[in-house]
Order: sequence, then C-alpha cells, then structure tokens
Amino acid sequence: MSSGMDPVTNGDPSASISKRMQPIGITQICISERVDCSKEIVEKYLSGSSASDIASLYSCSKQKILKILKKSKINMRPARTVTTRTAMLQQKAKSGARPFYGFCYFEGALTKHSTEFPVLLKIHRMWADGRTIHQINQELDKHKIKSREDKKWSWAAIRNIVQRFEQKILIIKNGGQYELR
Repeated sequence: MSSGMDPVTNGDPSASISKRMQPIGITQICISERVDCSKEIVEKYLSGSSASDIASLYSCSKQKILKILKKSKINMRPARTVTTRTAMLQQKAKSGARPFYGFCYFEGALTKHSTEFPVLLKIHRMWADGRTIHQINQELDKHKIKSREDKKWSWAAIRNIVQRFEQKILIIKNGGQYELR
C-alpha cells in the first residue's frame, strides 16, 4: 500500500461512514428518543397539516402521530371521503367525472343528453327484450348509430351500460323517466 490510500475506502472520505451509522435528522431523534415533541405535532395538526404529512415530516408512521394526537385529546378531523361516481351522480352536481352515457351536465345539474338519451332508451329496450350484448352491438352498427366518441360501439361500452341496468344503478321507467341509485 505505497499510495497511502485506505484499502477499505479507496481514498473516498465519505465511505468511512458505515451504512448502520448514517446521520439521522433531528425529527427522527425527536420521535425515536421519546423526546416530547407532541406540542409541535399538535400545533402542526391544528394549523391544517394532515396526520400523513406530519408523519412524513417526522419520518414515522401515521399511526404514531394519531396516537400522539389522541393522547393530547385533540378532536380529530373527519377523514376526507372519496366520492364515488354513483354518489356524484346522485348529488346531481357537476364534478370532474364524466356522467354515464345518456346524461350530461346543464347549468351544473345532471340532465338527459338530447342525442344520447334516446340511444340509451333503445339499448334498454333491446336489453329488456332479452338480446345479448353482441346482438345489441350489431343492431347499433346496422343502424349506423355512433357512440359518444363518434365511433362504432365497442362490446365493453355496451356491457357497461347493460351492467348499470342489471345492477339497478340506472332504472329506466315508462315515458322516458329514469332513476339513478
């Protein structure tokens, strides 16, 4: 070893720190060493930060943060609810999701689409008569009825519409009336 380099580090001064001895941030020490940092956590939560955000800041689990907040007798905010497409349609208010085929938004309210709804009624009649998805697809192609994207109907698109009928998500009544569940 005439070059004077350490054979383990090959001259790299940063290699002298072992993987087990990596430096830890002050926030990790705060949680892991049981130093009381609950006041900081409570302040961050009350200022609007979520438990997940605080957990990532302190490099610990969300459950630890929730435990600290519970111990501090903080009223927890309700979890943010994820709105499903069906719930969104029941609200009859516009959101980012596209409505079911046959429907559109007009002035923020869910209404029948002027050109799609009659096609939806036709699909419903064929389905109620006992036709298969393939037969419905052939009938729509035969009459050159295009889908929402102005293309030929796909089997999957018709299946999705029929599933809404079968699962009673969309109920078509007499006279063109409908009910969304």
